[in-house]
Amino acid sequence: GSYTDEKHVGLLMSPVADHNLSDYLDIIQINKATQNMMATFFGCLAGALTKLHYSYHIRHKDIKPKNILIKDGNILLTDFGMALDWNESGQTTTNQEQRKSPKYCAPETTEGESRNSKADIWSLGCVYLEIVTVLKGQSRRNMKEFFISNGSRSEFFRLNQDAVVG
Repeated sequence: GSYTDEKHVGLLMSPVADHNLSDYLDIIQINKATQNMMATFFGCLAGALTKLHYSYHIRHKDIKPKNILIKDGNILLTDFGMALDWNESGQTTTNQEQRKSPKYCAPETTEGESRNSKADIWSLGCVYLEIVTVLKGQSRRNMKEFFISNGSRSEFFRLNQDAVVG
């Protein structure tokens, strides 16, 4: 089913996924099969973002594990509520204030600077770091604790660039 109002179109669907990536990373038991499946996530997500940016001229603007769904080993990028289609406007860069997920947003999005599709790449890199952390046998909580003890005392990636590199 579907519904519309003056500003929105909504689709009502049956459950699309088994998990979002955030929940999955917290419950997964790493073994050879899950390692192999998770290894495909990197290319799938990069391919999806490339398609969005270069074929459809859309910036997602809110890439985070909760907006990535997993169904039968396939990964789906979802929640385009903040996405920007720059094909129609001709603008690839914006500087107006937008809602965002602070943990995953690029530094320029909080510093009032103009931003473009590179901010999506930053956010995807943050997601990749969380996937690698779990693949290496650590938890996302361990990574957060590492940031707090070795970085800025914040879980936000943009505030912990030295801790990530170090």
